[in-house]
Amino acid sequence: MRNNTIKKDKDLFKRDISENETTYVYYLIQNKEKIDNLAVSPLPTFKQEVLKFVEPANDTPAKRNFILTLQQQKNVMSALQFVYNVILRGQGLEVI
Repeated sequence: MRNNTIKKDKDLFKRDISENETTYVYYLIQNKEKIDNLAVSPLPTFKQEVLKFVEPANDTPAKRNFILTLQQQKNVMSALQFVYNVILRGQGLEVI
């Protein structure tokens, strides 16, 4: 029996980049507990600390897009959800 499932292009490129030390996702995962603790901080503090965490990662278009999108978040909860979605996506999983 053949499987006639058509995969979307984006499904073909799902991969786990969380173990790659050059990616910003790796540094987010390494500091996940600290990010959890920042959830009660003011928004500017949250953004500043998260940006410090990803600073050692290679400068890539994806990292720049992450920084720009993080800066556009209007409150801590949306920023926290965005960061968690990035972590999930970086591990090849579905987002919230």
